[in-house]
Amino acid sequence: MNKLIEIKELSVKYSSKKKVFGYKEKYINAVEGISFDFMKGEVLGVVGESGSGKSTVSRCLLSIIKNIDKSSVVDGSIIYNDSVDLLKAKGKELKSVRKNIQGVFQDPDSSMNQRLTAGKIIEEPLLNLTDFSKSVREEKIKDVLQKCGLSEEDINKYPNEFSAGQKQRICIARAIVIEPEILIADEPLSSLDISIQAQIINLLIDLKEKYNLSIIFITHDLNVVKVFCDRLIVMKDGKIVEQGKTEEVVSNPKEEYTRSLFSSNIIPSIPNNIS
Repeated sequence: MNKLIEIKELSVKYSSKKKVFGYKEKYINAVEGISFDFMKGEVLGVVGESGSGKSTVSRCLLSIIKNIDKSSVVDGSIIYNDSVDLLKAKGKELKSVRKNIQGVFQDPDSSMNQRLTAGKIIEEPLLNLTDFSKSVREEKIKDVLQKCGLSEEDINKYPNEFSAGQKQRICIARAIVIEPEILIADEPLSSLDISIQAQIINLLIDLKEKYNLSIIFITHDLNVVKVFCDRLIVMKDGKIVEQGKTEEVVSNPKEEYTRSLFSSNIIPSIPNNIS
């Protein structure tokens, strides 16, 4: 497999306190010097407890977190396709990258403009990142709705007319409508009922094949990564404590933290109907 992304010594600090004149005084380490590669065609799972830094990594990969102000300090590099540093990309270069790297997040409600219809929500990346004509955009929206388990009749409905699972399907449709190379899925199941989670995982498996997607799947649900992810990264306190093929990490964890994580009974099991 070809290497899509190489993360080198990534560190992220967030400000936690301001002085009287507004300057940042204290920083909290969210991610500390992590390095890993992400390969074309794989599903890479990133797991850990809340506060482990995994969502910070996803925001860096999506170029959401940068050294744009004093609220965060980012060091290291994220090299895409051996050429573009995602932490430094801007302008046309950043626009080109965003066509190829899209994200789906935890809460579909906060990810959508409630005043827009489903069709308009899905159309956003087509308007911002492509020069497709209106007729082409309409056809792509209809096609991706069908592929995501929704119907053409849903185009003119508003978010409050959909269930939580359907809303997440709309967010997934928006992410893949421009046919990206990489999908960053940051806790996409955690706001859904367990019965719906299996449906969304099956949808992602199906879309991976149809669109030739490479997926970084960030979650705290260890039962999902066992069946969905090819390789696994375990994070704790902003650091990688273990990584390797999922089967090896699950069956023979080398670190005590990983063993305790997988032996925990706190995390509910997803229904065993993932194909």
